[in-house]
Amino acid sequence: MTSLQNLVVAVAVIAFVLYRQIRKSEVQDKMKSMLIIGVIGLVEIIPGIQNVNGILFIVGMVVLAAVMALIRAQSYQVFQENGIWYRQGHAMSVILWIVAIGLHIIYDQVVTGLQIPGMEKLSGTSIVLYIAVSLGVQRFFLLRRVNMLK
Repeated sequence: MTSLQNLVVAVAVIAFVLYRQIRKSEVQDKMKSMLIIGVIGLVEIIPGIQNVNGILFIVGMVVLAAVMALIRAQSYQVFQENGIWYRQGHAMSVILWIVAIGLHIIYDQVVTGLQIPGMEKLSGTSIVLYIAVSLGVQRFFLLRRVNMLK
């Protein structure tokens, strides 16, 4: 994919994710959206992996996504209505998503800017995979909260 295509896909995914995060939504153990976004992310990033440095870049990205998801999951309201558990994000959830995306962009630019061999083709290709990982970890912690409240 070209840089423009990566940007268009990333903006579309971010808009979709932010919209879905502020809506009242049933807490389910489904991973369909996260898996679709993850596959798109892998399609974008795999061609850029040239050596172990690329793999280490992805590991760092996954750790950052997981930490931000853990923090963000705490900002969601979790409640029960008619026996069904729901979650709903609010302004703080959106702010934490924006911070997470900003931190990822900084991570991407700093790490790929170090001119480490094998990192040249990774710049700008990992945001969609980052979002998929972040959604998966966030869902895990939201499900955990619901199970603790039951």
